[in-house]
Amino acid sequence: MKHSEAFVKLVEEIKPSIKETTPEVVLKRQQGGEKFYFIDVREDHEWVEGHARGAQHIGRGVIERDIEKLIPNKTDEIVLYCGGGFRSALAAYNIQKMGYTNVISMDGGIRRWRELGYPEEKPLSAPTKAFAIAGIIGIICGAMSPALAGGEASDAFAPIQASTAADPAGMQLMFISIGLLFVLVFSIFAGTMYYMCKDKGKGKGRGHSTVPPETVAPDLETTTRV
Repeated sequence: MKHSEAFVKLVEEIKPSIKETTPEVVLKRQQGGEKFYFIDVREDHEWVEGHARGAQHIGRGVIERDIEKLIPNKTDEIVLYCGGGFRSALAAYNIQKMGYTNVISMDGGIRRWRELGYPEEKPLSAPTKAFAIAGIIGIICGAMSPALAGGEASDAFAPIQASTAADPAGMQLMFISIGLLFVLVFSIFAGTMYYMCKDKGKGKGRGHSTVPPETVAPDLETTTRV
């Protein structure tokens, strides 16, 4: 994505005021078991499409509002990243002004992370969750069918019990088929709702920047690579 000249200029002005690191250093530190907060500041739809392994999400538009809930200790180390290192630099600058003393922006962002082939994670989508839930329902239905063959049943279930006793394998197959039908219907519904909400949410929500440019005027010192 090509940024506007004004935006690039703004970021370049504040970069000397923050610390930066690289994906190579971040991954090495993760592999070494070092403890730090790894925060993805991109928009919601970018996060669900895939994010760096071990990251947590606080969108750029709400990080100033929500950071203290997730990280109350302002001396804890925080590594921020975005798509290419611009939004994370702005976010780092702003939360430094809130009193956080150990904030680092990952230069290159998720773009560089992916170029290097580093591990990513994806949260389960709504259709996947729906499929899993409906599958469990199908398994339960299938498992219940043999139980209907024994014991007493109410008048309403007497015909089902009789059929189950006569052909338990056939009835079990019927219950599994009903469960699979639940899987199909529920997955289609959940998938439709997910993609409708995803399209509506692009450019909005937690990841949409609402911080006015005047809140990031430069007034600190030089950039430090860590």
